Amino acid sequence: MSRLDSTDTPWGEESLNGKLTVRDDVYINADRTYRCSSIENVSFEQSNVLYGVANTSP
Repeated sequence: MSRLDSTDTPWGEESLNGKLTVRDDVYINADRTYRCSSIENVSFEQSNVLYGVANTSP
């Protein structure tokens, strides 16, 4: 796996200190072909509890 790019940006209400992270990766398959993947992660904190959700698209 190679990490090509990762970007963090503010997300949601400022008081929640939310962050959106988008990461693009490249994988080498067993047959020596390549595939790309994008991983999106949103996280924020409220009342001292950290919430997060992630999405991966092949």
